Amino acid sequence: MGISMRWIAAAAVLLGAGLCRGEDVLRPPVTPESREILLAADGVARYALLLPAEPDGLERFAADELRQALFKLTGAEFAILRDGDDGAGLPVISVGDTARFRAAGLAAGDLGRDGAAIAVAGEDILLYGHPSRGPLFAAYMLLEEDFGVRFYTDSAERYPDLSGVAVTVTPRRVAPAFPMMRDVHTQLSFLQPWGLRNRLSQFYWQVPPELGGNIHFISHQHRWWFGHSYDQIVPHNEACLAEHPEWFMLDANGERSRRQICPSNPEVQALAAGYVVEAMQSDPAGLVCLGQSDNGYYCRCVRCLESIARHDSTAAPHYDLVNAVARAVTAVGLERQVIALAYQKTGEPPADFALADNVVIWLCTDLLSVSRIKAAELNPRFMDRLRRWGELAGELYIWDYYVNFYNFFAYEPSLPAMAANLRLYRDGKVTGVLMHGALQTYGSERQ
Repeated sequence: MGISMRWIAAAAVLLGAGLCRGEDVLRPPVTPESREILLAADGVARYALLLPAEPDGLERFAADELRQALFKLTGAEFAILRDGDDGAGLPVISVGDTARFRAAGLAAGDLGRDGAAIAVAGEDILLYGHPSRGPLFAAYMLLEEDFGVRFYTDSAERYPDLSGVAVTVTPRRVAPAFPMMRDVHTQLSFLQPWGLRNRLSQFYWQVPPELGGNIHFISHQHRWWFGHSYDQIVPHNEACLAEHPEWFMLDANGERSRRQICPSNPEVQALAAGYVVEAMQSDPAGLVCLGQSDNGYYCRCVRCLESIARHDSTAAPHYDLVNAVARAVTAVGLERQVIALAYQKTGEPPADFALADNVVIWLCTDLLSVSRIKAAELNPRFMDRLRRWGELAGELYIWDYYVNFYNFFAYEPSLPAMAANLRLYRDGKVTGVLMHGALQTYGSERQ
């Protein structure tokens, strides 16, 4: 019947979220400070939207998102006012640094980047937060959690009928559980404003600066410092292998191979340090990730084997390289972090090893099963690795998979495991999470 796979995915999400049973699992608990309001009745708005006299781009965008969503919720047109406009005595939903917000004596305080807050002052609803994106994320928080809106995919959304219906708004302050990185690795990553509406950190889509910008990995001189970046240090081609065989791994047969580089080679370390320093100097805000090539091989040269034996981990030479780069960054006066991918042969924490202070570990969950329906806490080996990296690293990110790489179209009921994993990471030292789905194909919402 030509039913869109996106609608099938949305139905699965609804079932998993409990909404098909009449539950609203995102709705905040009612408190003594909660207020019941009537947004509109009979097609007439009972509220107006209020902006500062000179709103910035983020505040204007947030108000427009609210206006469109409120029309879908109530069928009423909501006026957008600015400080000083005649509001005909209507209560307001205030966005950002308005006079009513200042009169309430509120402040973002310690919310941190992308932190958002909702307050109630009389009949007014005040949306505010960190200047990065706080007022916008407060608007989405209000729509999703108090009004029941859902942004499942770019084409599957939910807007309950709130015309003539009283809704409860609960004041609260919310700081992101993962302040440094919150993103997904699917086709939806490229569809906007879906990512903003789901309050992601967005390194796939170039978010305009007026909407808070986005984290990004540096691309400089044809080198992109993201993920499996060893080939950005040394090109994995036959010409380079022939000219500099010592830059590449020594395999189990005693032959040089371009499957991986030799991370303990001083020339390779110097190349990496030079490229990364130059990249960081070219981009004051971008990130750099150093990661092995995407396979299970590792170098067995004398230097690498000595490091492996000394630290009881095939990962040790990789972190020797990472430390060399991180210290070179510090040596030139850059106060920047170097992210290191802990994956496959570089995933096991080296024993008796000290990481440079500016190294962030990005731990991948490749130890978990091919099918991603089991929570990480059920895998003792991964839990041990997570604990030890937490002890060794000053800061920890997670690269979590919820994709079946053997069948991108297989239905994977992974929502319970994803939720359990996020709670596990939130309660640990983790400050950033990437949820890796089936980026290579449409329909990946099913996984």
